[in-house]
Amino acid sequence: MNYWTCLINPKTMRLTLLFSLIFPICALAADFGVANWGMTSAEVKQLENRVNLTPFGADSYLIFSVNLPNIDIARIVYQFDQDRLTEGRFIFRTENPFDVSRAVAQYQQIKSMITNQYGPPNADQILTPASQDKSLGNRDIANDLASDRAILKSNWRSPNAIINHQLAWNENQPHHQLHYIPLETMPSAPDASAF
Repeated sequence: MNYWTCLINPKTMRLTLLFSLIFPICALAADFGVANWGMTSAEVKQLENRVNLTPFGADSYLIFSVNLPNIDIARIVYQFDQDRLTEGRFIFRTENPFDVSRAVAQYQQIKSMITNQYGPPNADQILTPASQDKSLGNRDIANDLASDRAILKSNWRSPNAIINHQLAWNENQPHHQLHYIPLETMPSAPDASAF
């Protein structure tokens, strides 16, 4: 677990944020969001200072509101297995769910943000049915997406995760997400019966 992450609690948040502004590397120390892989949901809740949108009774995930430039609606989702953080996602939506061009623009914005952080994607694809032309030239990608004839996909490798970025359509709604998967398998939580 990262030393800086352990210091974050409500009483020391301001001090930690000040250090993060002065020493940017500290801000990049977490594996996903504000947390490290393997943390419990209680530890993540203690670190996370955004608006909690998690439904009452949910125990395998936490959802928080995120504000990002030029993104209409964003959520961060921490996913847990045996109360250990094992995956994470950012979910993006447009104000108008039928605005295909806006969804594509948001995809490009997120792709640019991740590229600025981790460099060019390892893969950058437009997935289409086998019979269609897969070239980018003169392609009406927004129309192909809205007709469920294309999926935009990119992926990167960070120091601690594989990051998959995707925009697809399903039932007239865009599905845009960044999915973080740890590079190493998380150890299982200790069995309470062993104590």
